[in-house]
Amino acid sequence: MRDAQSTSINQTPDDSGEFEAVERWVDTNTAAQIIGFKEGTLRNWRSHQKGPPFSVAGGNPRYRVSDLHAWMQQGRAEASSAIRG
Repeated sequence: MRDAQSTSINQTPDDSGEFEAVERWVDTNTAAQIIGFKEGTLRNWRSHQKGPPFSVAGGNPRYRVSDLHAWMQQGRAEASSAIRG
């Protein structure tokens, strides 16, 4: 099983031997674990153009881990604003 708490950017060597940042993409199951919702909720959100941003690769939805974290932070900021009114 993948570690849902792992960093969103992996380091891989490029042609020169230097390391470049590579975004980590995850499937719906892992995305659901990261944000704390069920897979069915993410499927429902996708069908209604809601929830975190995603891309489709080979017919399968994929989520960028950094987008999931940004989406969660955005939700916290909106909740804080609503509470302060």
